[in-house]
Amino acid sequence: MLHGVEVPATSGHTLYASALDVYDRLPQEWKDRIAGRTALHTVSKRQRISPEHVGLSIAELKALVETEYPPTEHPLVKHDPVTGRPYLYGAPEYMDSVVGFDANENAEFFALVDRLVQDPEHVYTHRWTTNDLVVWKTATTYHAATAVDPGVTRTVHRVSIEEGEKWAA
Repeated sequence: MLHGVEVPATSGHTLYASALDVYDRLPQEWKDRIAGRTALHTVSKRQRISPEHVGLSIAELKALVETEYPPTEHPLVKHDPVTGRPYLYGAPEYMDSVVGFDANENAEFFALVDRLVQDPEHVYTHRWTTNDLVVWKTATTYHAATAVDPGVTRTVHRVSIEEGEKWAA
């Protein structure tokens, strides 16, 4: 859930795409190739530099991130607990690789997923106004913010609610 506290009108929008829709639009060949596979998820591709990282070499920073946030394997395709629909779990910027794919297969798969996720006909762009509140189901929704214009302030508060029992949000 995001709450727009101080939001620019011309930048800092949030983009949303459905992981259910992305899976539905995968060619059958790819659905067959990824069935039953896992992917190695990592934050190392998107790790931000913090003050405690000053002075570290790139190799030292990567090693520190891998120690603090080790890669984790997750099923590549999951099923919504309410609808039973399959969805692609994870975005290429947080996945290192699909286990069992070689480098070329991974590059081809991630390029395909990027095209599907970023297809403008399948993306909702939320243009913020003050006090907007947007709620989505994190497991089945990709989201990303667009760049904020230089010198402009954007304050958006995020609240995450842990899913307990099955719910159809």
